[in-house]
Amino acid sequence: MANPLPDYETAMEWERKGIVPPGTNAHLPATSPSFKDVDADLPTNGKRSRIPKKIKRDFVKASFDIVSMTWMVPVNLFAIGNARDTRKLIGSKGKQKEAVFLVMGRCHQALSLFADDGIHRSEAFGGPRQIKAILTRLSPREMDDDNSDYSMKYVRDAVADMLGTKDNNKMLKWEYGQEKHPLYGVKIQLRLLPDQADPGR
Repeated sequence: MANPLPDYETAMEWERKGIVPPGTNAHLPATSPSFKDVDADLPTNGKRSRIPKKIKRDFVKASFDIVSMTWMVPVNLFAIGNARDTRKLIGSKGKQKEAVFLVMGRCHQALSLFADDGIHRSEAFGGPRQIKAILTRLSPREMDDDNSDYSMKYVRDAVADMLGTKDNNKMLKWEYGQEKHPLYGVKIQLRLLPDQADPGR
């Protein structure tokens, strides 16, 4: 396939700068197609690889609702299992965990309820209480359930870190979901489950 011609303005600019010999562009009409116009007509499934454009995403506003114990974290969650670029995985892990730390860290006093009265509750009060952590992926497009759940792996790790424990702690019950939303993000909800030793508490 022949290389696409530059648009007329670009070609003349090359000639003025001495990039091409004088008179090289004399045959170009003033309506020569630009690189962008020619490239737009190329088939997307051909052998020629196309440079993917960076997609601009709009994210939810970082917030915390003390009544429902809900944190909104602005972060893009993608299918980790389908990612082939190791650098992308490593970078996303840091970005996602940092986003969770920044939002939940502002409300550390609220987290103490789940750490002190939940996971680290004294034996004098009948032992620890279970905590349900509900993670909901927000995005304009939904994934299949397996990929959606796995995309929140690093968010899960960060939430467990904020509670001062590991994500595989038996006192933590994880629940996953996804919602269609015009903005990208993740909704984190924490619930202190009823005490089995003292249901009336």
